[in-house]
Amino acid sequence: MSSKPHRDSRRISKPVGFSIVETGTSSMQVYEVADERNATPAQISLAWLLHKDVVDAPIIGPRSLDHLAENMDAITITLTDDEIARLEEPIFPQWPVKGKN
Repeated sequence: MSSKPHRDSRRISKPVGFSIVETGTSSMQVYEVADERNATPAQISLAWLLHKDVVDAPIIGPRSLDHLAENMDAITITLTDDEIARLEEPIFPQWPVKGKN
């Protein structure tokens, strides 16, 4: 399989399904931890899931062998207690949003 992705080879795209209202967290926290760890947001998300006692095997849907290899690299990431706390810290939307009255 592949090693961790190089910083310039990471795919950065807008996360699908992440919503501050639905999850209580901000995808920005995922991106920040990913950047600090030289990992992809997908790897950090999967690593977080693997730290949960109730998750035995997260369901992933890779579209290519490269995506599968990237996802599998998540098992090598051990998040710190601080990182987990940051990922789980709820962020509540502020209404009204400035500039969108």
